[in-house]
Amino acid sequence: MKAFKISSIVLENIKTYTYEEISFIKGNNVLIGENGAGKSTILESIYLALFGETVPGRSLADMIRTGERQGKITIRFEVDGIKYRIEDEIVRQEKDRGKQFQVLINESIEEAIAKGKTAVKSKIEEILTIDSIAFSSAVYASQGELAKIVTAKDNERKKLFDRLFQLDRFEKTWDNLRKIEKIINRTITDYQKESDFLTTELKNLPELKSKLERTKLQIKEKEITLRELKKDFTKINQEYSQIEKIVKDYEQLIGEKRALEKNIRDLETEVGMNCEEIKKLLDEEFICDLKTVKNLQQKYG
Repeated sequence: MKAFKISSIVLENIKTYTYEEISFIKGNNVLIGENGAGKSTILESIYLALFGETVPGRSLADMIRTGERQGKITIRFEVDGIKYRIEDEIVRQEKDRGKQFQVLINESIEEAIAKGKTAVKSKIEEILTIDSIAFSSAVYASQGELAKIVTAKDNERKKLFDRLFQLDRFEKTWDNLRKIEKIINRTITDYQKESDFLTTELKNLPELKSKLERTKLQIKEKEITLRELKKDFTKINQEYSQIEKIVKDYEQLIGEKRALEKNIRDLETEVGMNCEEIKKLLDEEFICDLKTVKNLQQKYG
């Protein structure tokens, strides 16, 4: 956290204050007063104006003076020689709720450098290099907490310190880191196993390379054999085509032969029939001639 000096705070209708301007001098400043005089209100107002958050147990509506509609906190402070001013207006709303309107001004140039609760808080954390939780833990302790630290028992004192300094956050972070450590260790173990496996494979690399070369040579030999087989297949395929043509021609010749044989049989049948008919005609003619001869013999005998 950078050197942070508050020069003044003005409270208007804030809790018990109607209007109060408080100036802080260089060195130590002590707030003195009875309970309920408003000492805690000043500290709570500083925290509220800087970070836009109320302390635990307080609401925005609680910060406005009873019976008033709105209140205002104005703080002037200096960081690294630059003067700033925060104006924080709080307006009461329904159901005891409140709304803030904040602006952060660089008084050195009289220019607003952040407007709105979120923007002002972000800019304040940037200027002070500390967030609201760290600020409340390291800088601010509510009334009575310091006394509790002295009078509390050991276990209660530990809980009080844990709450004041937000140590539970670090314990949770530590638990998360242990979980992450386990994950990292498992990952390292897995990588180590993978590394051992790869180391073994690397040792076997020369043998694998030799095996690869032998396999490549076998593949080349198989490729040569395959090319020869392809040539033989092409030749056989051509011969098969020729044989198919010969068979087809042969079947055609067989068909023609059968047709010729049928024609021959038909001709033979026809010739046989013609021969019988001719023989019959000759026989009839011979008989007729024979009768004629006999008749002539009888006539001229």
